[in-house]
Amino acid sequence: MSDYVYLHVKLQLEDGQTEDSIQEIVQDLDYSFDHSQITDYEIVDIVDMNLSENREVENYDETEEMEHDPELYEKWSE
Repeated sequence: MSDYVYLHVKLQLEDGQTEDSIQEIVQDLDYSFDHSQITDYEIVDIVDMNLSENREVENYDETEEMEHDPELYEKWSE
């Protein structure tokens, strides 16, 4: 297994977004992490979002996703 680190990145978006528009924005993102020690990168999941007052989105519990990786789950649950 390769060494890795999970990062959370917060994107500030214009008002009026929907879950669908956020999914589209994330899919269309042009992002890169440029360093000689980084071999690959990917957006794994949308962890949480906050939409305008009129829209409610249930907060996502990131530990559910991490349970598939016992090492990562153990580190985050300490």
